[in-house]
Amino acid sequence: MVTNDDGWFDCERGALAVTQLAVTQHDFPFIASASYLNSAGLGLVPLSVQQKVQEYIQAIGTRGTFGYFEHYEELMHGAIASAAELWGAPIRNVAVATSVSEAVSQVAWWRKPRRGENVVLICDDSSAATYSWLRVAQDTGAEVRFACPRKGSDIVTTSDVMSLIDKNTAAVCISHVHWITGYRINLTQLGQLVRDCGALLIVDATHSAGIVNYTPEELAAVDMLASGSFKWLLGLAGAAPLYVSDRVLDDFNPILVGSRTSQPLPPFDHIDPTRIDLPNDARRFEYGSSIAVPRIAFTASIKYLSDVGRDKILPHVQSLGSEIAKRLILEGAEVVTPSSYQERAGIISAYFPNYSSETIYEALLRNNVGVSLRSKFLRFSPHIFNSEKDVIQAIEVIKNLLGRG
Repeated sequence: MVTNDDGWFDCERGALAVTQLAVTQHDFPFIASASYLNSAGLGLVPLSVQQKVQEYIQAIGTRGTFGYFEHYEELMHGAIASAAELWGAPIRNVAVATSVSEAVSQVAWWRKPRRGENVVLICDDSSAATYSWLRVAQDTGAEVRFACPRKGSDIVTTSDVMSLIDKNTAAVCISHVHWITGYRINLTQLGQLVRDCGALLIVDATHSAGIVNYTPEELAAVDMLASGSFKWLLGLAGAAPLYVSDRVLDDFNPILVGSRTSQPLPPFDHIDPTRIDLPNDARRFEYGSSIAVPRIAFTASIKYLSDVGRDKILPHVQSLGSEIAKRLILEGAEVVTPSSYQERAGIISAYFPNYSSETIYEALLRNNVGVSLRSKFLRFSPHIFNSEKDVIQAIEVIKNLLGRG
């Protein structure tokens, strides 16, 4: 299914000027020489965030534990507070793991669906959302059900996922925003059905965290949200902020445990190594020595996004997405991402029926326009540092390649 229709041209939001978001070229010097429309691939890290990281590395590298404890509050409590701010959730319900894959694996092996139970996934979803459940099913014989696009469609919808859920469903694990098509799942609608069936809803929020602000209804609908911090969150890989519901925390017994499981605060010489005393909150997911640099970057990036104004980010990104889609359609492209604001976030994916996406992708790269090639689609993903200028640059390259310039 494509959305090459008037829906895109009904969009009323105009593209917001970058200066309205308090973002400058000083924060992202690369934008002076390139049109970077690839935050779904890897986000640009603001200079202020880079400077925080450099300060930490210099501190521990030159002063050892003196430097470490100078940054301890920021490293531990600052990262947790930033996760709480990101999700709009209580401190008790948040943690910072090292990756989405790790967090999902912890829940998958704890829940460990048995033979006779099933897990619902999306067929072309991120491996972070699918592999853990496939591996568990190898051991237990649980059924794995994949929601796939219906005939004539390129996207898996909320309804497609819901159609596979029944009384034997143990868990549903999906990406909130699909990494290829950009379709955004309705978490509130899906979560209600999952809860009614007594199952868990686990969500990879990597392509929504940082641009979508979660509502209380959405938080109430899910059992875990996990996101990498190196895309839309403008940080570095190695920090994965989590939200975990009370329903999971009440019973969650982690598979991975270690030096920070019983008492996550140094020094560790007062811990009884003969017994495990689990924290009474989401810190159960933080079992070992933290990857410090990504935590420092994550804390700084959340501050940066908050200073910009997190409520302004999604309208800005969606406005630029609408402009990209409309201009692509006028050049003959088929846009797979839905035009509805409620069904998309920051990704716009499209292809030209009679022209190679790979050829267009390579032409864009040669002209310093950053996008991604995903399956048969060109994936555009603007962020706060982009403006209409970047959209025009990308379309001009395509027009010239197609002989329409």
